[in-house]
Amino acid sequence: MSRKWERLVEKNQKAVNKQRIKSGKQAIQPKSGDEEMEKFIGRQWLIPLLLVGASVVFAFIFNGAYTADYLYWVTIAMYAALGLFHYFVRRPFIKIGKNRLSLVKYGRERFFDAADIKSISVAPGTAVIEVKEKNAKFKLSKTMQRLPIDQIAARLASFARRHSIAFHDPSGMAADK
Repeated sequence: MSRKWERLVEKNQKAVNKQRIKSGKQAIQPKSGDEEMEKFIGRQWLIPLLLVGASVVFAFIFNGAYTADYLYWVTIAMYAALGLFHYFVRRPFIKIGKNRLSLVKYGRERFFDAADIKSISVAPGTAVIEVKEKNAKFKLSKTMQRLPIDQIAARLASFARRHSIAFHDPSGMAADK
């Protein structure tokens, strides 16, 4: 079943459950594939810094030429607002459940079952999840994404043990937890 269809089913199931509870009936139980996932949230800082920096540069460099122009100030405000939006709203995260994990890559949430994961590598400050499809690698970084890599490493180690996924930890980060 495609992810779009799953979201549609979940949305309709929530609406039906809401109506059933209002009428005094018991809610329909979700399917067994739905699971509680632990979510680790980080913070993106590079793109917001570049956008706010561009806003400041535009404000000082072109100040004498376009000061009377209304759209000049709107452009500066929009660059700053976009930078603040990226910093406070668009936060990178990884969710780890019993049988699958999900992470945000290029602005969309990607879900991977345990069978889709080839290997997991953990080093101080980084975690790399290698997926079987197209040999894709997803790198999680403490420096760039401000994610709690120590906690993620421990959770990924238990996930890898449970599903017999190759787990590389040369530094022994996950063994301490």
